[in-house]
Amino acid sequence: MQVTVAICTYQRADALRAAMESLAQCDPPGEPWQLLIVDNADEPAVRELVESFKNRLPVTYVAESKTGVSHARNRALAECTTPVVVFADDDVTFDHAWLRRMADAIAQHDECDFWGGRVKPVWLTDQPAWFAPDRCPMLLDMIVHYDGGDEPRAWDRQTLKPFFCANLAMRVDAAQAVGGFDTGAGHFGQRRGAGEDGFMVDALVSRGGRGWYVGDAVVHHPVPPERVTRRFARRFAWRQGWVSAETHRRLEGGDAQRLPRWWYRVAIEQGCRSFGRWIAGLLRFDSAAAFAGEFGMRYNLSRFWHALRRREQCPE
Repeated sequence: MQVTVAICTYQRADALRAAMESLAQCDPPGEPWQLLIVDNADEPAVRELVESFKNRLPVTYVAESKTGVSHARNRALAECTTPVVVFADDDVTFDHAWLRRMADAIAQHDECDFWGGRVKPVWLTDQPAWFAPDRCPMLLDMIVHYDGGDEPRAWDRQTLKPFFCANLAMRVDAAQAVGGFDTGAGHFGQRRGAGEDGFMVDALVSRGGRGWYVGDAVVHHPVPPERVTRRFARRFAWRQGWVSAETHRRLEGGDAQRLPRWWYRVAIEQGCRSFGRWIAGLLRFDSAAAFAGEFGMRYNLSRFWHALRRREQCPE
């Protein structure tokens, strides 16, 4: 089955160059494929970069004027001429076998509507003492880390999280049938956002779509210093609270202005427990325990707030 690799980019020509260089060194798939670069800033430097790779990659350039990664991804769906599109971030690098293994999995499991692979972090700085995913697993989402092991298998919600668009393929017609990516979620230019990839996976599943975990298709995602600061993590916790509330609201039918009472009770209980862990960590001078508690408190406060006061667009 032919595929299109789609990379949406915004003012990161240098990172995109490394991604395209890495992709050019990937083992080719068994069938012809396409690369689509969707430029959400319409930069001359990106146009020139794409032109410079045309003798090495089957690449096409498209500019999307509506700011927002979801707008760019919806443009990729509209421009795609193959049955399947494979999304990757503009700052990843690819395992040499990534493209071939992803294409093979798509062909071998064509009963599925979506396929996703592993995303491994590449640390560009030392891990801070407070960064402890064993105490706060959501910190792995913050650095875009996805790893369900190297064994490929059917995706299910009980054992695997929704995939990240750093390494996510989907049937174009299935994605369009659910209305494309939610344009109220995801990044908007330099403003951080979240949730668009998870919302897409949930939407595909809600209409009966099945997924496949391609454990041997690996991309490498950089973790720059600015992504592992307490300030960044606090904002991430708040955004993820919005994602959690919106996800449950959509599972309830999408029109509910208020969620069930138990939702608020759980958010309050978990928030209070997190507050206790925060204080206990501070008293023990345990920065990892303290920050895990603070993160959980902020996350649950955000869940409660955004469940109570619906907000259509992801907060910064």
